[in-house]
Amino acid sequence: MKRFSMYIAWVLMFIAVAGCQTMVRDETPPIKYRDLIGRWVADYRQYDVPLPPGKEILILRSDGTFSQIFESTMGQEQIATGKWSTEEISDTWTRIYLVGASYYLAGLLAAQNPNFGIEAWDPALRHHVSIGNKSGFVILYATRLPWDSKYDSKIPCGKKGEIVLQHLPIGDLDAPTWVTFCRE
Repeated sequence: MKRFSMYIAWVLMFIAVAGCQTMVRDETPPIKYRDLIGRWVADYRQYDVPLPPGKEILILRSDGTFSQIFESTMGQEQIATGKWSTEEISDTWTRIYLVGASYYLAGLLAAQNPNFGIEAWDPALRHHVSIGNKSGFVILYATRLPWDSKYDSKIPCGKKGEIVLQHLPIGDLDAPTWVTFCRE
């Protein structure tokens, strides 16, 4: 009987410790499809890479369609429309597929060229993927900010826990550029 009592005591202690650990852990809810619906803006003027001056506006609708508008500082505008879907990659990352989107990181002329495509690094797949007009889709990632953006000059918006969208990283993989979309 004493052995059984010791066993019960160990089990209860394990449950208590496990319960305390889950209460202390800072868990953020996974990003769901409905969390992404709305208007998002990326201002390309803030990035130190050869980008088109202007901003990209992305409107994700609940019916699975999107509108993508690029407004250059020179008064040019381009609009693309298509379908979007999501794939949960982990507790902190959700991949967004934009079928029919244009890729503006290489410039407005490239985005207007139907044969343009680029190889971008996909951190979840850990290899390069072809995206852009030639492949017919663009990939974005949605994530929750791990800290307030005021502590990171590369992230233009948001407080800890808020969702931002990001293009696949471009440039040097040791110091990549992540273009960030902020909820508007």
